[in-house]
Amino acid sequence: MKPIIITKNKTLKFLALLLTLNIVINFTACKEKGCTDSHASNYNADAKKDDGSCITDDHDHNHDDQSGTTTMKINVSHKVGAQNFAYNTNFSDCNGRKYQFSKVQFYSSIMFKNHDGNFKTPSDGGGYLLVSPDDIEYNLGVIESNHYHGLSFNVGVDSITNHADPAILASTHPLSADNNKFSHWGWNSGYKFIVLEGLVDTSKSMSGTVDAPFVFHIGTDALYRKNDFTKHFDADSAATYTLNLTIDWSKFFDGINLRTDNNATTLSPLATTVADNGSGSISIQ
Repeated sequence: MKPIIITKNKTLKFLALLLTLNIVINFTACKEKGCTDSHASNYNADAKKDDGSCITDDHDHNHDDQSGTTTMKINVSHKVGAQNFAYNTNFSDCNGRKYQFSKVQFYSSIMFKNHDGNFKTPSDGGGYLLVSPDDIEYNLGVIESNHYHGLSFNVGVDSITNHADPAILASTHPLSADNNKFSHWGWNSGYKFIVLEGLVDTSKSMSGTVDAPFVFHIGTDALYRKNDFTKHFDADSAATYTLNLTIDWSKFFDGINLRTDNNATTLSPLATTVADNGSGSISIQ
C-alpha cells in the first residue's frame, strides 16, 4: 500500500476548505431568529430569520388605504382596584388605609396608529377628552377607514395646546372654558392635567374614619405623559368602532402614603409620581 503524501498545495486547499466551512457555519449561527413581520405585535427589528412566532390578529388585514371614514367611540369602565368607582365611598389602599373620592378627572388626547406608523387624530375635538367617572362613553368623531396597529392614550395636554387660550375654543370642545368640569390655573402653567380630591384616614392606627382632605392638582408641560398601546383593529368604512378601556383610579396613588403625602400641585417629586402613575391606570381591552 502506497503512503498518502500531502503536498503543500493540497494542504493549502484543505485549509481553505475548512476556513470556508467555518465562515458559512458562523454566518448562519449569527442570524438572529424572531418575528420579521413589521405588522406583528412582537416584531423584532434585529431578527434576520423568521421563526414563525409572529403574533397578529386571527383575521386577515387589509393594509391598503380604504375609502370612507369610521366613527370612533370609547367605552370606559371606571374602577378602584377590583371595585366599581363611586364618589364619597370608602376604599382601601394597599396598606388597608381608608380613603374616598369627591372629585377625579384628567385631560387626555387620543390618536390611532395606522400600518405606516402614522398617527391619525379623530375629527371631533382633535382627539381630546376630559375623562371622569361621570362619563362612560365618548364619541371621538371620525377617522379614515383603515387597519390600525395601536393608539396613544395620553394623560395631559400637549405643550402647544396647553398654552393656547381656552376661551377661543368652541363651547362643545373638551378643553373649552365653557365645560362645567373645566380645570385651569389661568396662568402660565395652563391646564390642571389631573385632579384628585377626597378624604383620607390620617390616624396612625388606621381607625377607618376619613378625617382629612387630600388634594392633587397636577400639571405643567413637564408632567405630560404619552402612553402607547398595541391594539390591532379594522376601522371599516361607514361603520362604528368602539374601543373598550378601563381606568383604575387607585393606581394614581401607587407608592404614595396618603397619610403624609396628601397634597401636591404643579412640579414636585410627589406630583411627578402621580403623573407617572397615570400611565398605569389605563388598560385597553
